[in-house]
Amino acid sequence: MKTVLGILATSSLLMTTGCAELQEIAEEHKAEKAAEKAKKDRISTLDIDQPIANLSVEAISEEFEANSVMAEDKYMNQPVEINGYIGSIDDSLFNEKNVSITITGGEYSFSSVSCSKPRNATEVRELRKGMRVAVRGVVTSEEMGVGLSRCKFWSFSEDRWIGPQAISDSTKQSERKQALATNRAQQAATTQSSADSRTALDKNQEETFPECIILDPNDSYANARTTPNGSIVGPLSNGTRVQVIGELNDPSGRPWSEVKFGNAGTKGYVLKRLLTSCK
Repeated sequence: MKTVLGILATSSLLMTTGCAELQEIAEEHKAEKAAEKAKKDRISTLDIDQPIANLSVEAISEEFEANSVMAEDKYMNQPVEINGYIGSIDDSLFNEKNVSITITGGEYSFSSVSCSKPRNATEVRELRKGMRVAVRGVVTSEEMGVGLSRCKFWSFSEDRWIGPQAISDSTKQSERKQALATNRAQQAATTQSSADSRTALDKNQEETFPECIILDPNDSYANARTTPNGSIVGPLSNGTRVQVIGELNDPSGRPWSEVKFGNAGTKGYVLKRLLTSCK
């Protein structure tokens, strides 16, 4: 009888211990699920139009290659803007309903960034291999190269966003025209105000404008335009020194700098991110 009671007591203890371990495992799983949901919720609310960094494909890849721990701390689950060229548009290896879009540093580049989109997404139909783009998204992985989520693509050749962000219906077209008209009016007022102010400055005072150097990491030159996203005034080779005399945002919120360059003092607008070494 004592032996039977001992066996029963031992079994009861083992069952109690087992249940406690199972409960602990269940609670850990629940906490992990809650943390994962909180991360997804945070990523879904991030403003990808306020990137923490503007980089080339090679630049962000080199940071992860040099020290992935530091790069993760800096970029993981953060919005970024990356410039490069469409490398491929192909079926996703992980989800047959999605398409993987890779962005490379160019034809001979081994660095790449990837983003997944549904097969019926507008970007899948409109993007083409070799297109020069800027992609905004949230860095969410780096196991097989830098991976982005919530991506949107800017076409440099067409000067527009591709996909749901593109203005397609007549109402949005009207809104854009109105925004452009307002922007031009503000630009005209700013230009006139700047001109009026500059007439009162002597030559020495004019030289106090910040001087910057043109540097496009993905090309050998940058285009100066009559207005933000306007017609081209002329190309400015990398290394060209310009004076910054003003700044405006285009309808998508990207900052442009009004610059003066050349012996004739030609004026135009270039993307602010293409200016470096300002002093």
